[in-house]
Amino acid sequence: MMKFVKVSGFALLVFALSASEIAAQSNPEKPKFSLTIKAQRSEVAVGSDIQIEITITNTSDDPLIFASGRHGNLPDGYEYDVHDEQGTMAVKFGKRYVQLPDGNILQLPSRPAGSHSLGGQGIQPGKSIDELATISDVYQLNHPGKYTIQVSRKEPWSPTIYSNTITISVMAAEPEAEAPK
Repeated sequence: MMKFVKVSGFALLVFALSASEIAAQSNPEKPKFSLTIKAQRSEVAVGSDIQIEITITNTSDDPLIFASGRHGNLPDGYEYDVHDEQGTMAVKFGKRYVQLPDGNILQLPSRPAGSHSLGGQGIQPGKSIDELATISDVYQLNHPGKYTIQVSRKEPWSPTIYSNTITISVMAAEPEAEAPK
């Protein structure tokens, strides 16, 4: 009987420890950084550049290093989630082709050219850095309407962190007034 009580007590202890481990996994630790975005302009004319400012803030007690670089007017390391007002993901520019003066066709990458550094950018605890991103360099936002944008970033040492969501209104271009004759 005593052996049964010891085994039962051990089984109960194992169950209690595994239950606390499951609870700990469902409540992950506080993220080490945060992302916020804001529009440079919340209303733009069709064909205008659409720029957002991305602020990454170190919310931890330790300095953090982030991979950095740029491709054209877009900083590396971020994922961009852009949808129209019907909830459809905005179309990215595809492969671009240019006809050269000699008649040959040159295929350009769909992503703007730019530098890519293998280094990193350090942020001290409680500090932030701001980066500009020209969303219209990658996404076709050439129809009037409202577009929502959210940015995310994942580092090897962190879960994916998501920014707030903003809305940009793309307005139809107004016809130019004719000059009086």
